Amino acid sequence: MPRALGRDLVALTAELHYLRVETANGNALILYPFGQAVAELAASMSDGSQIHRSHWVAHSHVATIQRDRGRVFCLLNSGTRLPVGRRRQAAILARLSSV
Repeated sequence: MPRALGRDLVALTAELHYLRVETANGNALILYPFGQAVAELAASMSDGSQIHRSHWVAHSHVATIQRDRGRVFCLLNSGTRLPVGRRRQAAILARLSSV
């Protein structure tokens, strides 16, 4: 990850074989497997969850949970809006109910 982005991780998004890494300082597209990144974060960071097959978020950067016609979204402090997968909705809503 580029040093200029810092270490305050906000979200990860899979884009084909690439990984969009969003931090508090910006974002970058890097060649890295999404599944491997999520596994590494699960082992080292308890402040985040995979919310969709293509998205992971840091809980501390979730500003609010939005509902729109049966769908659920995480709105991040950065303004990014990411969908929550249907099979992950119950767990994410329970975990982030205080947001």
